[in-house]
Amino acid sequence: MDVVDAIRVVPTTTKGPYGDVPVEPVVIEKVTVLEHDKAMELGLAEADG
Repeated sequence: MDVVDAIRVVPTTTKGPYGDVPVEPVVIEKVTVLEHDKAMELGLAEADG
């Protein structure tokens, strides 16, 4: 959630009909998809229930 928290606090503006547009581009440079078991191991997912 660190990435989400970092994006949440960037300054935004309005451009045309769009609100909450980042003033500077937000670029996500890398994404890793984890299997549920691995995410659980790392404490990044909740148990199925």
